[in-house]
Amino acid sequence: MVFFCTLIISSIFATFLIYSIVSGAKERQLQLGIGLVLALLFYIYSYSKVGFSNPGLASTYEEPEDEMKTNHRYCVPCKIVRPIRTIHCYTCDICITGYDHHCPWVGKCVGADNICAFKMFIFSVLLLMFSLGLSLYISDQMMEPAAGIKK
Repeated sequence: MVFFCTLIISSIFATFLIYSIVSGAKERQLQLGIGLVLALLFYIYSYSKVGFSNPGLASTYEEPEDEMKTNHRYCVPCKIVRPIRTIHCYTCDICITGYDHHCPWVGKCVGADNICAFKMFIFSVLLLMFSLGLSLYISDQMMEPAAGIKK
């Protein structure tokens, strides 16, 4: 949901960029639009990287003994002996190695194998928000006030 809302807002600004190019806008507006589109592309890339990467699924193929089933390392829903630093995510119903958290933004667990991609995703969200705010501020400064209105 967050992805689609950001995509809609960024599409509006991409339309602004195309309109600026067609209408012969000032150089500053073109730079802002290009920066915004690059931030959007980086956001889509990092979101896709987190969404399609493996969070670190835990699997053991050994058959657990009866005394291991009472051990705290045995996962009953997955029916595996969990390796060290492995936690069962009850939202995804899988065991994740190096489990950090279940992220509702990407709808997936963040674990040992995709934590770097998740950090890149968080950075891309911050970069996109900064570029949206900067482009709104500068475009507001560049607009000429209507007749009779003091700025």
